[in-house]
Amino acid sequence: MRELIVKRVGQALLCIVLLVQLSGCGGSSTRVYEDNLTGEPGQVLVVTEAPIKGSAFADSISWLLGEEYPYIPQVEPSFNTIFLPVKNFTGAFKSFRNILVIDYKADSLECDLYSAQDVWAEGQAVAYVIGPDQEAVWHHMRENRLGLERVFAQAERRRLIAGYRQARDAELSGLLHRRFGVALDIPKTMVMRVDTTDFTWVSLETKDISQGVLCYRYANRGGLHSVDTFVAHRDNFTRRYIPGPNPGTYMQVAKMLPAELSLLRFGEDTLVRVRGLWDVHGHAMGGAFLAYARLNQARDSVVVTDGYIYAPRFNKRDYVRQLEAILLSRVAE
Repeated sequence: MRELIVKRVGQALLCIVLLVQLSGCGGSSTRVYEDNLTGEPGQVLVVTEAPIKGSAFADSISWLLGEEYPYIPQVEPSFNTIFLPVKNFTGAFKSFRNILVIDYKADSLECDLYSAQDVWAEGQAVAYVIGPDQEAVWHHMRENRLGLERVFAQAERRRLIAGYRQARDAELSGLLHRRFGVALDIPKTMVMRVDTTDFTWVSLETKDISQGVLCYRYANRGGLHSVDTFVAHRDNFTRRYIPGPNPGTYMQVAKMLPAELSLLRFGEDTLVRVRGLWDVHGHAMGGAFLAYARLNQARDSVVVTDGYIYAPRFNKRDYVRQLEAILLSRVAE
């Protein structure tokens, strides 16, 4: 990635030193890497020349980045925002995990959106929006909402993937690769629950949560892109292998909100992603699940990697992002 020091008309944002225009030319920088990132997962620090906290513009940015996170059983924003004027952008704030810098250049004819990694701390993601005035910047942010969200979502996933790779359980990960042909970094915190020829379940169980990963396969009869076919097969496996707390109870896909199926491209890999909610037949409990399906090499079977979370006392967004990182551990490598 090539770097560019973006110079501002005026003195204030020269303190920030804007770096790395993705489409720009080469340049030098004075980056200071820190061992630990500050901020919580899912938080974005918004840095502006003048304080905007409590303003209509700040509310609009929070709305933009705080779009409801999909397919969890409660309302949570995709990202939480914190606002800071540039004069206070010092010390631990410079090692914040996700940073959005908004800069005004009076001589700009149009707005630009840049992104960078590892600017002031390793593992950090920084996005810059630069334009002539607040109205133009806001319009550009709305027009590029998905790209802006992608900068921070991908950064969150990269950090989690790196962490799980370091904490990988080689035995469980190797078993799944041999049996299903999938490469996942199963963390050492998870243990085997069920292991059959066509279905494997590993999970982390505590007094507060159950976070699990399922791998299963079924014959390819042309229904890879059908959400109804996916749900029928998932329910068939979970009815047999994932019991509820009482006799006769078992996990199933919840009917209250239809599951969503999407096609995703990762390098040379095309995956079918299914998001949805699950509940327990005959018992009041449930949560969110996320699954990825693909054909095996012989194209005669559908192989699914699937993660679920049960955390009734806690928010679910970050747990689902953790599952996403595990399920996409080595996709498109």
